[in-house]
Amino acid sequence: MNEALKILDDPEGLVLVQFHMKTCPPCKVLNPHLAQVAKAQKIPVIKVDCGDKILDKAADRCKITETPTVVVLLDGKEVARGKPLTEIGLKRLIGKGKRA
Repeated sequence: MNEALKILDDPEGLVLVQFHMKTCPPCKVLNPHLAQVAKAQKIPVIKVDCGDKILDKAADRCKITETPTVVVLLDGKEVARGKPLTEIGLKRLIGKGKRA
């Protein structure tokens, strides 16, 4: 089973799921911010390429309609979702998830 689908089935703690496409310019803008913030806060990130037929099942399951979308999961439950393109926007989204 794919890692993204496995984590969606049995996640623990706080997890960020980034839904993206390789050809999406805003997704490319988000990538370095996501990597930096996730590393600093020690939060695992699962990247789901919505153009991949297997991973697209995860996008369907989370009802993703556009990219980039970041979903914050806490112990398997969605606690926040958004389309941040900056480090500040990403930190705010994670903060919403931590307060949930």
